Amino acid sequence: MPPEIARSAPRRKEEFFHGRIAARYAVATNRRDDECATTLFGPYSAEPVIGIGPHREPLWPEGFIGSITHCLGVAAAIAVPEGPQRGVGIDIEHVVAKPDAIAALLHVVIDATELECLRAVTTAWPFELLLTLVFSAKESFYKAAFAAVGRVFGFEAVRLHLIDAQREVLGFIVAQPLGAVFSKGYSFEVKFAVTAPGTVLTSFIW
Repeated sequence: MPPEIARSAPRRKEEFFHGRIAARYAVATNRRDDECATTLFGPYSAEPVIGIGPHREPLWPEGFIGSITHCLGVAAAIAVPEGPQRGVGIDIEHVVAKPDAIAALLHVVIDATELECLRAVTTAWPFELLLTLVFSAKESFYKAAFAAVGRVFGFEAVRLHLIDAQREVLGFIVAQPLGAVFSKGYSFEVKFAVTAPGTVLTSFIW
């Protein structure tokens, strides 16, 4: 455990530990060599090292991009060789249910226009699930775009404009300038899936 994590609460240490194990396996799977096999199937090793950046972002081994997510007993990671892909983000969330959690997302994550978009969706899905999907999708975008943007930005930087339940995608538009790549008006889609009752997964790669 890095010193800043070792001083954390038990749950935070558990999330960090299992998230880093998932990340280590994700990188090792892509290496596909003898060293990879030893790392992947042998005793726990510190290699490959997934460091911590100044904004608590994962620092991936040279030549890789990736993303880590954890939520109440679930940890997952993705790693792919850097190349055509420049960023990837994944996020797992349990669907919000408590009134105070729903109120927090409504206040912080979406604006009035996005709320109208959610209410206009004609599916059998409950509003709480749709709201959680939007939150998760913005988290996935943040993780994938952070290195290119180079700074912290808020949920208001991108705005939901489409929910396509058939294709399992959420459509967004960049509402605030986020550097050369993600300029204002840039549109993108985030994939989603309901992976288990009450649990959603979103992903974005560019």
